[in-house]
This record gives sequence, C-alpha cells and structure tokens, in this order.
Amino acid sequence: MIVWTWTAEQVARRWLPVLIAFAGLAASVALWRALIVQERAQIHRTTRAEVTTVKNLITTRLETRIASLERLGRRWERSNRSGQADWESEAEIYLSYYRACQAIEWVDTSLHVRWVAPLDGNQADLNLDLGAAQPFRTGLPAGGDRQNRTVPHFLDLKQGGKSLVVIVPIFDGENFRGSVRGVFRLRELLDLILHMDIARGYSVSALLDGKEIYRRHEEGSAQMGEWGEEIAIDILGPDFHARAWPRPELLAAFRSQSPQAALGSGLALAFLLALSTGLFQQARFRAAALAEEILERKRAEEKLKAYTWKLEQSNAALQDFASVVSHDLREPLGKVQLFADRLQTKCFAALNEQGREYLARVQHAAARMQALINDLLELSQVTTRPQPFVAVDLGKIAREVVADLEARIEQTGARVEFNGLPSLEADPTQMRQLLQNLISNALKFHRPSEPPVVKISGRLLLDRRRPAGSAASRELCQILVEDNGIGFEEKYLDRIFDAFQRLHGQDQFEGTGVGLAVCRKIAERHNGSITAKSAPGQGSTFIVTLPARQRQEMTDHEPTRETSHHSDGR
Repeated sequence: MIVWTWTAEQVARRWLPVLIAFAGLAASVALWRALIVQERAQIHRTTRAEVTTVKNLITTRLETRIASLERLGRRWERSNRSGQADWESEAEIYLSYYRACQAIEWVDTSLHVRWVAPLDGNQADLNLDLGAAQPFRTGLPAGGDRQNRTVPHFLDLKQGGKSLVVIVPIFDGENFRGSVRGVFRLRELLDLILHMDIARGYSVSALLDGKEIYRRHEEGSAQMGEWGEEIAIDILGPDFHARAWPRPELLAAFRSQSPQAALGSGLALAFLLALSTGLFQQARFRAAALAEEILERKRAEEKLKAYTWKLEQSNAALQDFASVVSHDLREPLGKVQLFADRLQTKCFAALNEQGREYLARVQHAAARMQALINDLLELSQVTTRPQPFVAVDLGKIAREVVADLEARIEQTGARVEFNGLPSLEADPTQMRQLLQNLISNALKFHRPSEPPVVKISGRLLLDRRRPAGSAASRELCQILVEDNGIGFEEKYLDRIFDAFQRLHGQDQFEGTGVGLAVCRKIAERHNGSITAKSAPGQGSTFIVTLPARQRQEMTDHEPTRETSHHSDGR
C-alpha cells in the first residue's frame, strides 16, 4: 500500500504538468476554432446586412422612378392627353432628372409606340408594335383595375446590354387609353444607385434568371463563392437577385489576429502553468514588446517629422517655380514680340496674304503668352511676396480701383455703385488686386444688349463657429460684388476658381483664366473664403468672407520670403 501511494505521488509529480499542458492545449484549440467560426459568422452577417442595404436602396430608388412615371401618367390622364408637345415637355423634365432613362414612350390602345422622347437614338421604337410582346401584355391591367401597375421586365437594348421597362396604364374613366412606357439602361441605372459609397469595400453583382448581368468590381471573384450573400429584389420580380461579397482588402481587414493570438496565448499559458518560471517569462516578454512598440512609435514620429519637413520644402519650391518660369520666359518672348513688330513695320508690304495672316497669328499668340506669364507671376506672388497685415479701408481701395478702370467703364457704359464697405486687417496690395479682378470680371462678362451695373457692398458678421473670448477674431467681413452680366451655371462653381479654367472660348471673352484663382489664393492667405451665386442670364454675386482681425501671430510675424532668381533682382 505504501509502495502504491509513493508510486501515485511520483506519477502525479511527473505527469501533472503534462496533463495541465495538454488540458491547456485542448482548451486553446477549442477557443481558436470557436473564434474562427465566430469570425466567419460575423463576416457573413455583415455581408448579409450590406446586401440587404443594396436591396433596400435599389428598391427605394426604383420606387421613386416608377412613382414619377405614375405621376406623369396620372397628369396625362387628367389633362385628357392635351397634345404631343405638352407630353414631350413633361417627358424631357423626367429625362433630365433621371439620367439613366433611355426613353419615355407613349403606347396607344393598339399597343403601338406613337411618341418617343427623346427621339434621337430611339427612332427604332417609333411605331413599334408591342402587341406580340408577352411582358407588355401581362403588365396590362385586367377588369378596369386602375391601381394595377405592371411588374417591371427586362429587354435587350439594340445598343447592347439590358434595359428595365416599366409600363404605366392610362385611363379615361374606366376605359383603357394607352400606357406610358419607361425604358431604363440597366447598367447605368445600377451604376448611379450603387456608387462607391454604397457597400464600400464590397463587390456587388446583379443576376437575372441565375445569370450575372451586372458587376461593380471585377476583382475579388475568388471570394464570391465562399463569402457571397444573395437576396431577391422583389420589386424587379422573383428572378432578379443582388449578390455582394467582400473584396480582398476588406476581407483582410475583417480577419483579425484574435484566433491565432488566442491559440498562441493558450499554448503559452499551458506551458507557463507547467513551468515554475512562467509568470516571470510572461512579464519579461510583455515588457520587451512594450519597449519595442515605444521604439517603433518614436521611429515613426521621426519619419513623420522628416516627411513633413520635405513636404514644406517641396511646397516652397513649387511656389517659387511659377515665379522662376514667369521671369525666365519673358526674355525669349520679348524677342519674339520684337521681331514680329519689326516684320510688321519693315517687311509687311513684302509679305503675301498668307504671310500676313501668319504674322498676325504670331503677334496674337505672343500677346496671349505675355498675359499668361503676367497672370502666372501674379498668382505666384500671392504667397511668395506677401506684405504684413495692416488696417485697410476697403471703400478707399475700391474707389482707387474704379479710377484705374475708368477707361473700361466709359467704354462699356457701366455704372459702379458702392455701399458700406468696412475696414479690416489685410494686405492692402492684395485687397486691391482682389477687388480689381472681381470688378474687371463684372465689366468683361456683361450682356451686349445691356450696360453693366456693378454693385460693391460689405458688412460685418459674427463668426458663431468660434467661442467668445477666443484668440482668433469672432468678427467677419463679408464683401459682395454683384453684376447684371451673363452669369453661369452653379455646377461650374468649383471650376471657375481653378487656375486656367475658362467657361468661354477666347473668341468670346479675352483672358487667361487666372483672375479668380488669384482671388481664391488671396482669400485663403487671409484665412477666408470666396464663393459665388449665379444663374445664366441673371448676373453673378461673388462673396468674399475674411476675418475682420487677423490672428496676432500672423500680423506680427507675417512671412516676407522673397526669392530672387536673377542678378538684377527681378
């Protein structure tokens, strides 16, 4: 008995650590498997949620388009079909709002397409007999059911691809009087609905009768079978499905290191439990890992500082580049203009008609190049040659600018009005340039039939975005330059403030497209902004918003870096 007890103790002393190690190993493997299963389930749940979002979005957007067609049909029904011109006008409004619409068609009671909008590109549908088309017939209402709407169906476009067709019946009392037929380009429609912000990181496809007819991303096909989730789009019928699956980069982000970490930690814990020095080794390992992380962060901070310094140097070099180019191009351009003028004065009679035309083109191009160089230099000097911020009377500067433009004002018969221009802290030279560019634009882009009227006004506003008592100014100065000129569409608002961007050709209005870019740079340098409100034929209003008082460090320590690129200091 004593021998047995001693043997049991020996066995326990020898094998208990091993048993603990195996128990820890088993628990670690079980946890690792459970985390993998959980991770896969989470990926599938997230994918199902995304494909449901895709379904809901497609359903909502299609219901909006179908409801608009129904309203078009009801208005047409109530108006007793007042005429083709009225119908085409309403159809054009619908087409302008829904870009993916291929055509809107009027189908009469004999099931022939009688009117098509737009006709261009859809001539083949005019007078098309739809009587034999089963999808069309099954979509017609039965028994005078005015509320019935056809189930959308799909056709092959002659231009290639699939089209989605929606039919809305029209009634006169209880009598069927025809249908409004909307034809949508399916791929373009889905591209509009499923833009990049929808189901970001997922590939999305559409299937009809089990066949793929649309896909947003080509990559990631290998993940489709394992991770894809599919859902029926009820509004498009039981055979239309949407499918989504995570792309490789998103799948990599989903897959955490938790399972592997759990397995490793479990193994380490099992062995640490079996070893008397486990806790000490674990603490030392964590301390080493923390020290390495701190070291890596310091290295990353040093790299970030180095990259920031390089970026600042690069920006400074880019600012100087325009000035260098402008100065260096003046000399050869001056020679071109000089010799062109000599040809004009000394050799003009000896030139034939074609030679004179070529000379005129050279002179015109040289003049445009000179204007472009001057504007480019002006644009670069906004940041390379700034002046300190001082108190500036905008009313006085505006009157000086108008005096400088007196010849142009008399030439166009313009009227310039001032109202309540305040004072503010700014660079006076740049404020003068800002107002001169805006007033010159107002004089340039006027309607030929009406003399220009330019109204310049200003007001002080309270900046509610900044707390009271903050170091920065809470008072804003808003400058408005309003004209009665040709105006522009506001969809080009961002474009007009970019350098060298023009909305009109050189044959219509002269200029280089730099003036408004200079205005934006001046506004940004003064910690402000510039925008505009306009409509074609209704004039424009340019709105400049600047702090009435600049920050103290900017007024005291405004940079005055000025780089000389030539020995004469130009």
